[in-house]
Parts: sequence; structure tokens; C-alpha cells
Amino acid sequence: MSSLLNTLSDNDGATYKSKRKGRGIGSGKGKTAGRGLKGQKSRSGVAVKGFEGGQMPIFRRLPKRGFTNYTRKEFEVVNFERLELFISEKKIKATDITLQTLKDAGLITGDKDGVKLLAKGELKSKISITVDAASEAARNAVEKAGGTLNLTEKAPRKAEKKAATSKKLRQTRTFMARSSKNNQAFDVSVLSQATELKKRIWFVLAALVIYRIGTYVPLPSVDSRVLTELFKQQSGGLLDIFNMFSGGALGRMTIFALNIMPYITVSIIMQLMTVMSPALTALKKEGEAGRQKINQYTRYGTVLMAAFQGFGIALFLEGMRSGTQTVVIDPGFLFRLTTIVSLVGGTLFLMWLGEQITSRGIGNGISLIIFTGIVAELPRAIAGTFELGRTGALSTAIILLVMVLALVLIAFIVLMERAQRRVLVQYPKRQMGNKQFDGQSSHLPIKLNPAGVIPPIFASSLLLFPATISGFASSRGAEIGPVLENIALYLGHGKPLYILAYVSLITFFCFFYAKHVFNMDDTADMLKRNGGFIPGIRPGEKTKQFLDKIMNRLIVIGAAYISLVCVIPEILISQYSVPFYLGGTSLLIVVNVVLDTMTQVQSHLFAHQYDGLIKKAKLKGRRR
Repeated sequence: MSSLLNTLSDNDGATYKSKRKGRGIGSGKGKTAGRGLKGQKSRSGVAVKGFEGGQMPIFRRLPKRGFTNYTRKEFEVVNFERLELFISEKKIKATDITLQTLKDAGLITGDKDGVKLLAKGELKSKISITVDAASEAARNAVEKAGGTLNLTEKAPRKAEKKAATSKKLRQTRTFMARSSKNNQAFDVSVLSQATELKKRIWFVLAALVIYRIGTYVPLPSVDSRVLTELFKQQSGGLLDIFNMFSGGALGRMTIFALNIMPYITVSIIMQLMTVMSPALTALKKEGEAGRQKINQYTRYGTVLMAAFQGFGIALFLEGMRSGTQTVVIDPGFLFRLTTIVSLVGGTLFLMWLGEQITSRGIGNGISLIIFTGIVAELPRAIAGTFELGRTGALSTAIILLVMVLALVLIAFIVLMERAQRRVLVQYPKRQMGNKQFDGQSSHLPIKLNPAGVIPPIFASSLLLFPATISGFASSRGAEIGPVLENIALYLGHGKPLYILAYVSLITFFCFFYAKHVFNMDDTADMLKRNGGFIPGIRPGEKTKQFLDKIMNRLIVIGAAYISLVCVIPEILISQYSVPFYLGGTSLLIVVNVVLDTMTQVQSHLFAHQYDGLIKKAKLKGRRR
């Protein structure tokens, strides 16, 4: 009797013929050998469409290195070394090299899709060759030797586009290399093609012209003639600094007399308060929303500061008189109100104009406004220096010394402002999802002068304040105390005590501003969160101490540099009556603004170069 499952009879009395469930013929699906033990297809019944069961997924069955590219062309290679050998053996003629002559000479077999010329070896002969493709180096070498290179009609457009793209890329690399080697040099021909950059430059020029027009709109009820005489009597004091920053608007007492100084003062105060106040520190860490909130507080503070200073100027003008003549023609409440409104409105307009220059123009708008005020008065200062030489007050040698010294100081400022200490930072290997990123090396740049021009401005303002107060008190006929008189006497321009106090205050403000604005705790925490570390230094507290040590050394060098730049012009101002506009503070501001503006111009030129390269190579993605 057979014991095979497919030969067993049905049970006695069964109404329906039984069907086996499982493997074998009795399942109604035939044999299932070779279908495996798991998954839908190994069982009886109809398989679910699209279900793979325990089989390997489709994406793992795809080729790891991609599919076969049936459109790829394989070229036979011909180079200069082989060509020169065959030419010397007279197997081919240099003036008539075609695909057929290459094949007849045995250089190619003709089995592949085409022939490509490479620049291996040295090309000595003047050749005329026809091939399917050629490298950029081979094309340049043939043209340099005076020969001709002809491409077949298989893909001439593709070759031309590739050559044009390579040429554009070569120009971009050359431009970047030249700019990185010398940050002040850039290609003017590229500037003529950058339409967006030219629009920004014209906008900046128009905005600065409007600013200069406003510096000649006077306040109401002010006698400009009497005011000019009083300002000449108080030259060399604190008013000269503010008059320099305002571009002469304070001396003419115009609606822009306060210039943008209230906004700068409140911005510096907010920067320091952001570090000292926990609430503002938390607001700063909120990102863009927190930054906008801090900017809003800064604008409110600017209104209050401008109103306070405007009220002080109104009282100051009402009390000024030269003999029997007063500066204010019609003093009183109405004059004070109009003065406050005019000065606050002028400051807010300049604040808005600076923001527009920053967003729609080039460079920092606030810095450019101060820069324009200083540069606009420079011709008058230089003319005044030459007038002193004409009258004999200054010798020709002193004038030449001042000019040469100014050029040397400008070059020295450019060198020191570009100097930076680069701290090496390494990032280890890391894995994000299924991707693994290799370790990278970067650097943390720390400027030699992180405080900028803030220390000399604050230091000179504090030192000149007593002299200014005593001068105005004397002009109004008031008695000044012996203490204030001695301070004004010993803290005059060029005095040893003045220079010593000036250097000490510059050093103090360099450390104070840099330590409170550039917090190394945040830098160390950021490196630790991102997995970065300084080689040989533990992340966290050790990194913070290491960065603080570097920062202290750089601040010492930066303070010495600023002191040298500011003290030398101070001696010239006191000893030889050189105009105040040729001082160290004005040179620092002018050079820093020029460097920053040139950097932004180069950034726009880089963007224009890359944009042209992308358009040429048609690498732009699809719009979504």
C-alpha cells in the first residue's frame, strides 16, 4: 500500500473530496518545492500582489554601483608624446592628421566610439589634427604651437560649451586667487558687468548726497555768525570731536547736529547691557525674534537720548553769547521745543537712512554716514594746513612730515586691522542617520583689535570734557574752581599727563569692551556642542581659559597699536596746530570703513562671478 499523501483516499462517508492545506500536490496549487519556508508565496492560495514576504527588498537587489550607462562613450587616447614619435618616424604628416591617418599608422584601432587628444608629453611640431574630442590643456597647447585643432561633428556643441564653462571657471579661480592674495585688488571689468552692484552703489551715493544736504539746513532762531566766532574760541575741545563726527553740522548747528551719535551711544550701551543683564542675555539667545526686540529697544533709547541731548543743546545755545550778542535770536520755550523736535527728527532720519543703506546698498550704513562726514571736511582741513604753511605758521618740512606720517599710519592701520590669530579647531568623525561625515579641520579667527574705534572715542571724550567745561565757563564770564582749572591746565593736548591718561584709558576700554562683548564662554560652549575641539586642549572650561589667554595677549597688542596711532597725531595737533580731522581717531574710522566696504564689494563680485558661471554651465535647479 502506498503511503504517499497524494494517493490517500478520502474518509469514509465524506461528502466532499478533501483538499490538503500546506505543501504538496494535495494543496491544490501543485508542488511548492523551491519557494522557501516563509512569506506569502511559500503558502497555498493566491499571492498578494506587491507583497514580498521574507524575500530581500527590491532596493537591496539594485546594483550597488548603478546601472550600465549605454550612452557612455569610450574614447581611444592619443597624446603628444606618441604623435611626436610617429611624426619623427615619418609615419604621419604633421600638417594632415586625421582619424584615417591615425588608424593607418597604427596609433588607433577604430574599435571604440571616438578618439580623444590629451596633452601628455611636449608638443614641438606645428600640427593640424582632427579628432572627436580634446582636453582643455591639449587645445591650449595646439593653439600655443600655432597649429589647428578640428573636432568632428559628433558633439561639437557639447565641446564648445564645456570649453566655455572651463574658461569661465578658470577666470573665477584667477579672480578669487588674486583677491585672496590682495584683498584690496579686484577686477574693474567685472564691476562694469555687475548690474545689481552698480544699482547698490548709486543708491549709496544718492543717500549720502541727501545726508550732506541736510548738514547745511540750520536750526531756527540761531545766529550762525556769532556761533562761528564762539566755536573758533573753543577749538581743540570736546566739540571738535563731535563736530568731526557730524561732518561740520554741529559747528553750523544744523538739523543733523547730533548726527547718528545718539544711536551709536545707545547701541554700545545695549551691547554692554546684553552681557550684564540676564534678561537681555536670554532675549539675545532667542535668535532673530530676540534680535529684533533688542533693535526695537535701541530705537526707543535713541529717541530718549536724542531728546535729552537736544534739550541740553537748546539750553547751551541760549546761554552762549559773544560780548553783547547772543547766539539765539528769540530764546524761550518755543525755541527749545523746535530745537528738540528738529534734532530728534534729524537723528531718526539718519538712523533710518543708515538702515536703508545697509539693506539696499553696500557696507554698514551708520559707518558710511560717519565716514562721509569726516571725508567731506578733509579737503578743508588739508587746505587749512597749507594755509598755515603759506603764512609761515608751519614750515614746509613739517607739512611734508605730516603727509608722510599720515600715509605711513594708514598703511600701518590696514596691516593691523587685517591681522588675526587663527586658532585651529578640529571636528571628529560623526554619523547622522545613515550618513557618516569625515573629520574636518577649521580655524577660529580672532582679530588683533576686536574693540575697533570705540576705545579712542570714549577716552578722548572723557579727557576733553573738563577742558570743554572750563572753556565755556570762561566764555560766559563765570568763575571756575582751582581744581577744574588745574585739570584743564595739565590735561591739555600734548601734555605728558594727558598722553599718559589717554593711553591708560584706551587700554582700559580695549579690555573692558572686548571682554564684555566677545564672551569666550559662549564660544567654548558652541564648540563643545558641535563636537569641535582645539588640539591638545580639553573641551569646556580648559578651552575657555585657553581662548581667554589668547584674547588677553591680542588685546595688549591691539591697545598698544591704537595708542600709537592716536598719540602721534595728538602730539602734532598740540605742537604744530595740525587740523583735528587728521587725528588718529578719524584715520581709524576712515580706514576701517573703507576696508569693510571693499570686503562687501568683493562679496558681491564673487556672487556675480558664480552666478555667471552657473548660468553658463546651466547648473541651475528646477524652479519649484
